[in-house]
Amino acid sequence: MTEPLMSCGVGLLAGCLLTRLFIPMVHQRAVRLTKRKMVDAIPMSAMAMRAEKDHMRAQFAMALRQLEFNLEELRGKCADQFAALGRKTAEVTQPARRA
Repeated sequence: MTEPLMSCGVGLLAGCLLTRLFIPMVHQRAVRLTKRKMVDAIPMSAMAMRAEKDHMRAQFAMALRQLEFNLEELRGKCADQFAALGRKTAEVTQPARRA
């Protein structure tokens, strides 16, 4: 009768010791994850927000300039096509020359 109780006691003691070994690792991980969540929850500083806004403004300006450049290029092509169309229209509408 005492032998099964002693085995259960030794098993319980071994389980408690193993748990005692692993609790610090689990606790450190929980603390690390909690710190990360807290840091992520804090809003950016005023300087970081201003820098982010300036970066976005610069990206918008670059995109706008690229669109303006493409628009000027297309206007030039359109003008060339209208000039060619005008020349062809003038050729078609001129009366035939008799030689």
